[in-house]
Amino acid sequence: MTARILDALATIRPADRAVFEANRARFLARLDAGLTRWRARLAPFAGARLVVVHDTWPYFARRFGLAIAGAVEETPGVPPSPAHLGRLIERMRSAGVRTIVAEPGAAPALVRRLADATGARVATLVPSVGAEPAATDYIALFDLNVERLAGVLGAVGAGAPASVPR
Repeated sequence: MTARILDALATIRPADRAVFEANRARFLARLDAGLTRWRARLAPFAGARLVVVHDTWPYFARRFGLAIAGAVEETPGVPPSPAHLGRLIERMRSAGVRTIVAEPGAAPALVRRLADATGARVATLVPSVGAEPAATDYIALFDLNVERLAGVLGAVGAGAPASVPR
């Protein structure tokens, strides 16, 4: 993807191609260092199960070896039915899910009720650059989210499950 961005920018400003190439190389070096850091930070929690408010975290979960056990919203933007919440609470209890991933402002009362009903803790992850002051760029966004999630997973003693209930 970064190569395509570089090519598009160089098409617009060919004289600056070397600058774009240097910036790309610098970004990729930061990204590689970040991936090493993030993998190491989340490695102790490989296999941990999460419930998400919105189904916006599957790539993040897959990248870091986490399992999404369910979503609060069955359909994006539509509040969950009482029946769905009941099933989700039961699934969380039976599967030992102790972490809920929510975005800032995502149905806080509902998330709190779900956490209270299951004993789960909430990790508030930022979905995009600029959504919070600390998320100044892509690397900072992941630094922030990985630290927040690792903090909650560590607090609940999450790690690879002995067995995954089906």
